[in-house]
Amino acid sequence: YLINEFHDGIMLFEISDRKIWSRLQSDSAGIMEFYRLNINDYLSPRKRDVKLYILHSKGDEKKLNSAYKKYSGKVMTDELMKRRFNNRNDTTLVIKEIQTEEGTDKELDLIKWEPGWESITYRGYPALAVTTAIKPPVPIPFSDVAGEIMERYQNHLEEEWIRQLKESFSVKIDNEVFEEIKKNFKE
Repeated sequence: YLINEFHDGIMLFEISDRKIWSRLQSDSAGIMEFYRLNINDYLSPRKRDVKLYILHSKGDEKKLNSAYKKYSGKVMTDELMKRRFNNRNDTTLVIKEIQTEEGTDKELDLIKWEPGWESITYRGYPALAVTTAIKPPVPIPFSDVAGEIMERYQNHLEEEWIRQLKESFSVKIDNEVFEEIKKNFKE
């Protein structure tokens, strides 16, 4: 009985190797096709380009908003804003251009995902967030998700093999033997 179990285990291993593991190693076209068919599961977060005007002077939100409204249509908006708030080479007003991904900055995630500007509090200071561009999710390159794709492809091959086995062979449970096994496990 034990030899049969050992034999069946080796045979199952060999079949699994042929049907799944070796195929996984050699079927690059199948893996790429699987990636292509499931590409929507591998998208980057949406991103946006934001210009932040951070005023390191608490309580001056109205001044910041008023100055931005005045200068935003002008050619040299940033320079005009710096001249308005930065005296003697200080950095009362800091202007940063950043790209953020959804979910990476709690304060910036609160602003609308559309072009335009909003008055916010950023890191405890009054600020303006000017969203200049919204970038939709894009497919993540295969090379960045290859390990996850291969794992999912292996699971897919296993499920497909089991489906084929179920179609080809019927499973019949001997209830008498099943009850005896259950009784043995209870003891």
